[in-house]
Amino acid sequence: MRLLLTLLFAFSLPLHTRVDPVQQRVPLQIGPEETLAATATLTDPSGSSRIVVWNTARVAHLLAPPVGLDPGELSAGLELGGFDGAGTIYATLVKSMELEAGGNETVPGLYPHNAFAPLYLKPCDAVTSPDFLPHIEHVAADAIYLTYESPDSTEVLDGDQTSDLAPYAVRLQGGACTLLGRASIRDVNGAFAVGFRGYLGQYIAPTDLDPDRQRYVAVRIHAGSLTELGPGVAMAVAQDGTAVGADAPPIHESETESANGSTETFSCCTPHAMLWHPDGTSVALAPAARSSIAYAIENAGHAHIAGGMLVDANGIHRAFLWIDGNLYLLDDVVHAAGWRFESVFAFGPHHQVFGVGTHNGTAAVFEVSAVTGS
Repeated sequence: MRLLLTLLFAFSLPLHTRVDPVQQRVPLQIGPEETLAATATLTDPSGSSRIVVWNTARVAHLLAPPVGLDPGELSAGLELGGFDGAGTIYATLVKSMELEAGGNETVPGLYPHNAFAPLYLKPCDAVTSPDFLPHIEHVAADAIYLTYESPDSTEVLDGDQTSDLAPYAVRLQGGACTLLGRASIRDVNGAFAVGFRGYLGQYIAPTDLDPDRQRYVAVRIHAGSLTELGPGVAMAVAQDGTAVGADAPPIHESETESANGSTETFSCCTPHAMLWHPDGTSVALAPAARSSIAYAIENAGHAHIAGGMLVDANGIHRAFLWIDGNLYLLDDVVHAAGWRFESVFAFGPHHQVFGVGTHNGTAAVFEVSAVTGS
């Protein structure tokens, strides 16, 4: 199978926003009539997030969080959850709180008329504490999938033997809340959901508690059963249950300044893109890359197409497609002047490829029409 690419379209980002090529959640979603939305980061010192929406004419506007901050709130950001069948956007409002206020808070909601409306959730009896933080992960025609993340204010000591503080994966449908498992969801496609869980020792724990010591395991949920796929995180799933992601979580490198003024850069993990077949076997998608992660997958007849990001030998982010065992860099097959393609995040209903990169040095979202031939 060979790759044929045609027609490149650019979606300009609003001023002072960017979409990073490395993400812990897939930041980009395609809605009805091929509208597009993405979680973008403000380039100001706050680093807060907003949702960018492009209409069918590829004109962008920003969705704003509710106006004003309450006492104890430092900032408010938005993270994209998805579109329902009518094209309404669902989002999670993330409030950064002062430490004495108990850490972050999250409020699931939607934008029926470009204004945030909280989604009043019927209490989920499976979730053992009101301190868990609901986060919308996926929206289907008649269901909303959420991760109830572990409370920010919770401290888990060495030797915890309960797993009581691990995240919950739930589905809200028809007024009922169904527990899918103790895990974090990342994608849903038909009857399949995928994500990951973290372990400290043999116990499931809050997944962001201690990345240096935690063991991360990708999971797939189907027909009421949760299956562990192997080390890492699953970020996307095809209709037949084939999943992609990486063998470690995509945690950004960060810097900390010591008492003597020196700066240290560290990261807990080096992810490498993986594909997990329904039969339990797995494939490394970009084994020669310094690091990589797959964010998207679709069925292409008897084969699969996966897309994501890899870091090459020079430390540069490069968008890739993996098709039936062959790895392609978009920069090498879409010879577009001024472009550098950094990450593939989604596939459209007509086999389009969506992702982020730079155009003449400016951050932008791209769409490439793609077909395969024999």
